[in-house]
Amino acid sequence: MSEQPDRTVEVVPYDPAWPVDFEATRAALASAVGDVAASIEHVGSTAVPGLASKPTIDILMVVVSIDGFL
Repeated sequence: MSEQPDRTVEVVPYDPAWPVDFEATRAALASAVGDVAASIEHVGSTAVPGLASKPTIDILMVVVSIDGFL
């Protein structure tokens, strides 16, 4: 019988470094994709100050058009 994967979810107290980490990643993404991105947003629970969360920065990139991606 195979071993079951660990499905533990880690929730940690809010970390004030999350918005800083997002901004650094946003800047790198913006540099890489140029005007393809209409906006790059910090979404999810790490974007809410004071909220405990899984320590994963969720990012939403809005593109002007998907032409050329498909």
